[in-house]
Amino acid sequence: MLGLEVSQRMLERARTTTRDPRITDTQADLEHLALPECSTDLVYSSLTLHYLKNLPGLLTAAYKALVPGGHLVFSIEHPIFMASKQADWLTAPDGRKVWPMRWNGRCCYWWRRIGNFGINICSPFFRTSQALTG
Repeated sequence: MLGLEVSQRMLERARTTTRDPRITDTQADLEHLALPECSTDLVYSSLTLHYLKNLPGLLTAAYKALVPGGHLVFSIEHPIFMASKQADWLTAPDGRKVWPMRWNGRCCYWWRRIGNFGINICSPFFRTSQALTG
């Protein structure tokens, strides 16, 4: 198993919490990923894709690395993170309870959120599910 991470601190954490000789942790920038073709049967990404500007480049590299019949499995940040900080449950006209989301059409396009997450390099690019799945 090959684990890829851009952050040296996260790599150190992974190496201290998982001591399995079958896992190789490597520092790599997914924006410029090069893997051997047909070299793996599974590519797994958890809460990463929304941080990549060059998503098509990564998906192409992942596709080429997969053997025929291989799988790409991924998760992305949930839209609830777009909710207003002052949001609260509201009652819709039909009586349903709803949680309001910030919606002004931005979700229909790829956009970049700039936020302070304790480091300066994190700024997710939000994409619709359709943009990710075709």
